Amino acid sequence: MGMLFALAIALNWLESLVPLPGIPGIKLGLSNIVTLYCVSALGPLSALALAALKALFALTRSPTACMLSAAGGFCSVVVMLLLSRKSSQAFCSVCGAVSHNMAQLGVAALLFQNAYVLYYLPVLVISGVIMGLITATLLKGVEPVVKKAINKKNNR
Repeated sequence: MGMLFALAIALNWLESLVPLPGIPGIKLGLSNIVTLYCVSALGPLSALALAALKALFALTRSPTACMLSAAGGFCSVVVMLLLSRKSSQAFCSVCGAVSHNMAQLGVAALLFQNAYVLYYLPVLVISGVIMGLITATLLKGVEPVVKKAINKKNNR
């Protein structure tokens, strides 16, 4: 879990170097590759633990970032866990990304006491679908390497 958490934080930092021009609040969600891996390979407790660790790490930015991360992360993990047994990894990833964005938007509306932020929902749904597909595709490519690294570490 420590290695996966470190990877999630490194991917989060990496994506901060790639701003998406003209679309405020939209991120690639690269650290969600690790979350999706936990859901599919390690199970509910690991996936929920990773979401909690990511939310606590967001506290280094601000309490608001922590609340948004927790809302999005836990909602996403729960949705992916509910879908993981009967759906493809890509579908789970898309639904997880969309639910992540919706949860964060809902918390933002509550925190800022401004329902107008909900007008951003269509943009976040579309970006969630796109980023969810990218996340699933990237995981498909790197999953064998991650499994090999974890198995190598466990065999020491």
